[in-house]
Amino acid sequence: MPRRPTLLLILVLIVLAGVFVWHRNEAAAPGQTSGGTTARTVTDGFNKSTYSTTDPASIWVVVNKQHALQPKDYVPADLVIPTVPLRVPGNESMQLRQATATAMEQLFAAASKASISLMLSSGYRSYSYQVNLYHGYVASQGQATADTQSARPGYSEHQTGLAADVEPASKTCEVETCFGDTAEGKW
Repeated sequence: MPRRPTLLLILVLIVLAGVFVWHRNEAAAPGQTSGGTTARTVTDGFNKSTYSTTDPASIWVVVNKQHALQPKDYVPADLVIPTVPLRVPGNESMQLRQATATAMEQLFAAASKASISLMLSSGYRSYSYQVNLYHGYVASQGQATADTQSARPGYSEHQTGLAADVEPASKTCEVETCFGDTAEGKW
């Protein structure tokens, strides 16, 4: 059950969160004009000195199958439940970092205007949640298959609170490749 459309959506949400936080920080920066806009110099490229790619609290932290989150028991300080439809209300995995939650709410509002109904399928995953999830995949499918579908504990971008899985509110093709063929996936 490859998750490419879901991973693409996760990356889009991370970028949206980053843009939102960057824009908010730029708006509060010195150099604002009297009209409320920020005078700034545009530079080419990615400035790694702006935010850390290794600090777990950074919105630019890199976590993937090659880069573990440290410390392994990291919990974001600003987890909130976004005001969007939730797959599992009350579950810890319905939380997101504040910036991501705001971006998610904006995404869902835009979807609603386009007559698209979405649902948050999964957000923050604690280290212990990842252990249970990964070992469940290993037990049911074997490690080789589990490694193609799930990050090993401590290597999941979901632990940052910046990543989310989104699915159609109808639960059609939830967390499956066929999501890309749905109206929601195409939107």
